[in-house]
Amino acid sequence: MWLTTFDLLGLNFIPHGHCYLWKPGLVALHLGSDILTSIAYYFVAIAVFLTRKRWQDLSKETVVLLIGIFWVFAGCGTVHLLNGVTLWYPIYWISGAVKLTTGLWSTYVFLFFLIPLIPIALEAPTPAQMEEANSKLAAANQEISYLMKKLKAENLRMSTELDIVRQIQQLVLPNSEELEIEGLDIAGYMEPANEVGGDYYDVLNADGIVTIGMGDVTGHGLESGILMLMTQTAVRTLKEVRERDPVKFLDALNRTIYKNVQRMNSDKNLTLVVLNYADGKVSISGQHEETIVVRKGGWIERIDTMDLGFPIGLDIDIADFISHRIVELQPGDGIVLYTDGITEAKNINKKQYGLQQLCEVIAQNWELDANDIKQAAIEDLHRHIGSQKVFDDITLLVLKQEATTRSQFEVTRL
Repeated sequence: MWLTTFDLLGLNFIPHGHCYLWKPGLVALHLGSDILTSIAYYFVAIAVFLTRKRWQDLSKETVVLLIGIFWVFAGCGTVHLLNGVTLWYPIYWISGAVKLTTGLWSTYVFLFFLIPLIPIALEAPTPAQMEEANSKLAAANQEISYLMKKLKAENLRMSTELDIVRQIQQLVLPNSEELEIEGLDIAGYMEPANEVGGDYYDVLNADGIVTIGMGDVTGHGLESGILMLMTQTAVRTLKEVRERDPVKFLDALNRTIYKNVQRMNSDKNLTLVVLNYADGKVSISGQHEETIVVRKGGWIERIDTMDLGFPIGLDIDIADFISHRIVELQPGDGIVLYTDGITEAKNINKKQYGLQQLCEVIAQNWELDANDIKQAAIEDLHRHIGSQKVFDDITLLVLKQEATTRSQFEVTRL
């Protein structure tokens, strides 16, 4: 039978208050309890609604649950509000429909959202367990704080030690006076990637023979710096005892370094090339990067050193791997040595600088003196690197045999 407007508006029924015989106390009891209950339900619904700004930080399932809870409490509040209304206005069909809708929605939320949460709630830690966990966390934080302080102190100590080694390293590099050799124009440059670098170069002049060493220890840091200092000392010692045979020179140096590396329980080793210059001739021995020979006018010759030696400190006996090559220099010719910190330097796009680029810059500036050639190469390298961090030591040495001019002959005759 169709519901009429009179049914919906309750005009065919009598108000609920008649059941209480309109006794003021009984009516007030039921009206007050429904109003208070309705207000309580609405406050919960409003509280859930006010958290909506934080819903974006919650999971989708949690947001759906909160929306469901909002409508459950809003519906329950409306049910009790309508109970109070029916005391005077018998809109029982409307009140019943709201009750049914609220009951169905509440059952749905309970079955599909709240029941799955029961196992999770049962597994949730108790207040005692939470207090115990907080105590353990506080103890862990204290331990971490202690370790951080200890680590900071250790880092400070290591930084001091590295700074000392770095200063020693800088002190043993050839100074400007040692690079002033008659007939030669020499310029050197070293830029460590860390506090202590693993690159090595030296220039020694004695008995009319100029010995130049260029090496690169694997890695960089304290161990690499120490090994570089060992190499520098060994080269100078062999130079002082006038060991000129390239095979014996590198073999003795290697045995010294190898035994020290074993004593250090280290896996470090280094590439090393040694040049001996006298009367316009250069003997090249040892395995390192390619040696760049530059002829007057900027013509480039590249000498591969792979077959001239073996990594120092890697094996006790390397004599069979050592050889040497003689290069004759004319006035205006020269040699450039470098480490892979230059050729393998990368820009922000991970592109390496490359040996070809280094050769081009050297050739274009070869008419300048050694210091200006070195400066041009380093500036071009840093333009390539840009803001990218330097990850390896950068070392460059330029040797140029000075040209004898006609005016100098004339001065000599005078």
